[in-house]
Amino acid sequence: MIISDEHRYVFIAQPHTACSAIQTELRRMYGGRPILEKHATYAAFIRRATPEQKGYFVFSGIRDPLDEAVSLYFKYRTDHKGRYSARLPVLAERQREAFELVAAEEADFASYLRRFYRRPYDNDTIVYHKHMDHIIRFEHLQEDFSAALGHIGLEQVRPLPLVNQTTRRGSYLEQYPADLWPHAAKVFGPFMRKWGYELPSAWVGVTVPRSSMVAFRLLSPLRFVYRRYVRLGSLDVERRPTSRLGRAIAAVMRPIDRAMHRLFGH
Repeated sequence: MIISDEHRYVFIAQPHTACSAIQTELRRMYGGRPILEKHATYAAFIRRATPEQKGYFVFSGIRDPLDEAVSLYFKYRTDHKGRYSARLPVLAERQREAFELVAAEEADFASYLRRFYRRPYDNDTIVYHKHMDHIIRFEHLQEDFSAALGHIGLEQVRPLPLVNQTTRRGSYLEQYPADLWPHAAKVFGPFMRKWGYELPSAWVGVTVPRSSMVAFRLLSPLRFVYRRYVRLGSLDVERRPTSRLGRAIAAVMRPIDRAMHRLFGH
């Protein structure tokens, strides 16, 4: 998370949306400074913010989940920057299983997706994204970043340099064989509709099942409560508590966390 008291903005780093590049650029060129953890939520910020800071311009990112899922798969496959092998003992159970399946067993993307994406997909955007002042779409990164700066009253100094990129070849759509299209539409379709994304035009005849939309709506309130109030970040290495009290609470909550994750899906 990045804040600037001079320019009165807060940037919430949503994973896999070029947040590393944006945070770095905000620090270097636009008066930003780190606050809380890298992927701390806006709710965490509100708990710590002054009355004045609560009125700052708030922006974050979002990404087509079809693309994001492929990106995460290749992070596992390439052991991105040694993150997963180096931290294997402290990875969340789901992360260990995914890394072992992709890296050790060399599973293809279709096998990975069917194994780890079963229910209608959602993520931390469920908590506050709809109420933020500006959303940067990964698909229009440069234009939307420039627009965000304009809203703040800043002129863009240079194109946004990209960092922490995933190593992969070709379009993400190449990872989706035709027999995977219906499953992907069932899992990602409701989230895509919510945020204005469309299924690829080449997926002729594939639609989002009504049952998936119903399940997405039914799960949404529970997921909101889970992500807003229950989860301690034990599913993300970068969010692990460092204090003795934080680790103790996390140890108690971890079994509940795993059960909630199995119930509510990815």
